[in-house]
Amino acid sequence: MSFMKRFFCSCLTVAVILTACFSAAAQSEGTLDVSFNTTGVRYEDFGGADDKAMAVAVQLDGKIVSVGSSEVSGSGIDFAVVRYNSDGTLDSSFGTGGKVTTAIGPGTSSDIAYSVVIQSDGKIVVAGSAAGISGTETDFAIVRYNANGTLDTSFGGTGKVTTPFGVATSADVANSVALQADGNIVPAGYADDGSGADFAIARYNTNGSLDASFDTDGKTTTAIGAGTLGDFAQAVAIQSDGKIVAAGWTEAASGLSIDFALARYNTNGSLDATFDGDGKVITTVGSSTTFDLANAVLVQADGKIVAGGFSDSLSSGADFALVRYNTNGSLDTSFDTDGIVITAIGPGTYFDIAKAIVLQPDGKIIAAGYTDDLLVGFPSTDLALARYNVDGSLDTSFNADGKATIDLGGTEIINGAAIYAGNRIVVAGSSASNFLTARIWIATLVTAAPVTVSGRITDERGRALKGVSVTLTDQDGVSSVASTNGFGYYRFTRVESGGTHFLHATDRGYTFAPPVRIVDTKSDVSDADFVGTKQKGKPNSTR
Repeated sequence: MSFMKRFFCSCLTVAVILTACFSAAAQSEGTLDVSFNTTGVRYEDFGGADDKAMAVAVQLDGKIVSVGSSEVSGSGIDFAVVRYNSDGTLDSSFGTGGKVTTAIGPGTSSDIAYSVVIQSDGKIVVAGSAAGISGTETDFAIVRYNANGTLDTSFGGTGKVTTPFGVATSADVANSVALQADGNIVPAGYADDGSGADFAIARYNTNGSLDASFDTDGKTTTAIGAGTLGDFAQAVAIQSDGKIVAAGWTEAASGLSIDFALARYNTNGSLDATFDGDGKVITTVGSSTTFDLANAVLVQADGKIVAGGFSDSLSSGADFALVRYNTNGSLDTSFDTDGIVITAIGPGTYFDIAKAIVLQPDGKIIAAGYTDDLLVGFPSTDLALARYNVDGSLDTSFNADGKATIDLGGTEIINGAAIYAGNRIVVAGSSASNFLTARIWIATLVTAAPVTVSGRITDERGRALKGVSVTLTDQDGVSSVASTNGFGYYRFTRVESGGTHFLHATDRGYTFAPPVRIVDTKSDVSDADFVGTKQKGKPNSTR
């Protein structure tokens, strides 16, 4: 059975599960979604002494993929991947009982996954670092998995690709990965040869080879600041025009502070001179003696760039920090008057660390991370979220003050986050040396009026096909069905706005192109058409 057939079959099952889940009373914003594993949280032990998730992504069918590493005593550290069904159970169709570990470097090397993206065909791309041949350095490491968790051997021959940037003893680490519209893969991180680190970006073709049209050899490094520690890219995003934005941090020349650092690249790998004149921007978020680190970046629909992380004054502790830039790299003064927002989250005096930022469908920004929950002594940590309006102010419709913390009783850390079906956020991190994956309600969004989704189905000669069944499925797997009329038209009314929906046409006598149509329901959709091809020797239900 094909992937898409399996997907739509599974959607029917998921629809039944979710109908039962949502018959319960609505949950409060900023609280765990108990339709996920009945508690809202999963802890996963891969059998290692130290298992931790670093990133998370949501598939089109609502399944959740968390990635990170698993350390096994005497065997090194390996990439670790787990996939959950939408209800929080382990997906038995993935790997062994829902889990996969992958050794990359030689012997007992340290192979750590830091980021994950899902391709449109369901394949999973994971980026991180792996020990090189000599064992004294690390290289960029990219692994691609088939939808069932096996290594995709069409990617680099083995499913695994490693790329050195510097000398034989350099530390080259991919902290983040993004997909271009053409399917090419763009990881970002740093390359450190011992004399200081530089931003490092690579681009791979879909077969895993380096893309020679990107800076002639498929990779580039960029010095940002003047400090001796160097420049560390932590996140990457692709603009709608194909330009690449990397964000992280750089040490100031004085050595007394660390600042947010961004670089923007043209599609050929050169620095984009329209971005602050030289393609690079350094931003002091706090004072001249604070440590300001950007851990995440996103590009809004209007092209503005948001970087998120924390600002640590050392004396009073760290706070969530967000900075928004105009498309030319200047600070966006419509965002809290100066482009910078600093937010204290918890009652502790140690740290509030934002590790991920995501956009809601309505344009509001959510920062996710963790906070210490003790005023004195060594802190334990809680999950932490903050939601901001488009002007940078805290959204007080979210949990009354714009902030939410969740105490799970130990030291819990969020490292990655992704929007789930528009009204929840899924986060991944660690707890007591185990993977932690949780799903959290992010309030009732300001919902636009329902929309209509419609289209026409014809054969290859343009003749209407009557009685074709069309299934509309949302990101939660909830489906509804319509049929075409005598003129080939179908129509769904009162479709929830602001999300992604999937259309699938079926008939006993026809196959349809495209096999699945993905539609964005921000507004009415009237052109979701299909063309049917008659299957020889098979009856059909059209009249």
